[in-house]
Amino acid sequence: MNTHKSQIFIGFGLVFLGLAIILVRSNVSQIRNTSRPVPRQVKIERIASWMTIPYVSRVYRIPAQDLFAAISHDPSVIPNDSIEAIARADHKEATQLIKLLQATVLQEQHPQ
Repeated sequence: MNTHKSQIFIGFGLVFLGLAIILVRSNVSQIRNTSRPVPRQVKIERIASWMTIPYVSRVYRIPAQDLFAAISHDPSVIPNDSIEAIARADHKEATQLIKLLQATVLQEQHPQ
């Protein structure tokens, strides 16, 4: 009689373990399938000419390719130079590029 109770106990334990594994796997896959992390709510006024596009991308959690597209710059030319250096290379004002980046960050943080 004692072995019968232990078999039932083991059976319930295995069912519980199986359900727990299914629950964990479904939550992990749901987390992986989320499209993009929510951008940080960081003040856009802090974007400065010394920053690089990859740096702005990391701080604001916006893909670098979106930021390069916003300033109409080919990232393969000088991907790790500062906004100031990109402005000089593209014959533009750094303040103009900063405003474009700020508008892009705002759009990503508050999509319409």
